[in-house]
Formats: sequence, C-alpha cells, structure tokens
Amino acid sequence: MLASVRSILGIGAMALAVVTASSSIALAEKAKIGISIPAATHGWTGGLNYHTKRTVDALKKAYPDLEFVITTADSATKQVNDIEDLVAVQKINALVILPFESDPLTEPVKEAKKQGVFVTTVDRGLSEEGVEDLYVGGNNPEYGRIAAEYFKTKLKGQRQNRRYARYSNCNRQHPH
Repeated sequence: MLASVRSILGIGAMALAVVTASSSIALAEKAKIGISIPAATHGWTGGLNYHTKRTVDALKKAYPDLEFVITTADSATKQVNDIEDLVAVQKINALVILPFESDPLTEPVKEAKKQGVFVTTVDRGLSEEGVEDLYVGGNNPEYGRIAAEYFKTKLKGQRQNRRYARYSNCNRQHPH
C-alpha cells in the first residue's frame, strides 16, 4: 500500500512538473521540453516512465506547438550525456529532470540553466540548492502518515499480527 501511495504521488509530481514547464513556456510560438528520467529498472520507475509518456501524449494534444523529447537513463553517466544532448543537439527550451543521482547531475543541469533552459527538478534535488527554476518534491513523512491513517481506518482497530508473522517467516531457512 505504501509503495502504491508513493508511486502514485511520485508519478503525480512528474506530471505536475511537465505541466508546469509546459505552461511556463506555452507562450512561445514553438518550444521544446526535454524530460530526463531514470530508466524503467523496477516497478516505481516503470510506472514513472509509463505515466510520463501518457502525460506527454495528453499535453501534445492540448499544446500542439510544444514538442517533447523523453530520455531515460540507467546510470548517472548516461543521464549526464542525455542532458548535454538535449541542450546542444535537441535545443530544448525547458528541462524536467528526476536526477538519477544528485551530485553528478548538478553541473550539467547548471550548464543547461546557463544556456537559458528553464529547469524543473522532480523528487530528488540536486546537490546545490537554487540551480533549478522549480523544484517539485514529495513529503515522505506525510505520505507515511496518510498510509497509516488509511490502514487505521481499514483495520478499524483490529490487530493484524498474523499477516506480519506469516510474511516474516518467509525469510527463514527451511530444513531439507
């Protein structure tokens, strides 16, 4: 449940960032938004990739003068190369980035900013505050509180230790 809540909120943050970057440059006749996110290496990033593509498809219909370039990276090095390509070759006007790692991505994002690119950072910040024009982040303690309230309501005070015990026993060695 908590993973689901976190996934939905993370995907919502990415969608919000794309929409915000879109509306920030929507007045330009033609504009190009680069989106740099981690590759789909597990469930959360798989959902992030899927919903980013769906959001971009919807935004293309709503804003036909906007062009989007989505890049996915399975390492910080690949993401650095993607950002450099988005700025130098693709000539983006805005960048929406969920950094694979903070430290290696800070300088390339600063360079994009120096080139006049509007930068939105999502979820994981950069190692230096204030580089981005917009930061969209989560509030993990609040997500936990919301999940706890959900379970409290659904369980209505019942003890559910049996389920925990059943799952915790899965890690024990079984005799052969």
